[in-house]
Amino acid sequence: MRGWGDPNLTIKDLKNILLWYERMNAKHEDLTTSDNRTQIKIQAMLIYQEENEAKENERFGRFK
Repeated sequence: MRGWGDPNLTIKDLKNILLWYERMNAKHEDLTTSDNRTQIKIQAMLIYQEENEAKENERFGRFK
């Protein structure tokens, strides 16, 4: 994943991280602003990766 650090994070990895994070916080009613922002950041990374992959598929998909 370009621009976010480790280039080996896949969409599946990010979905698993998000699922883990949501499950970890599902039973807590005392989430902080920082907790909410962390979840938003993970979601943003996932959206970025999905959109980036879709663009690459549009651009290079016919050559695969």
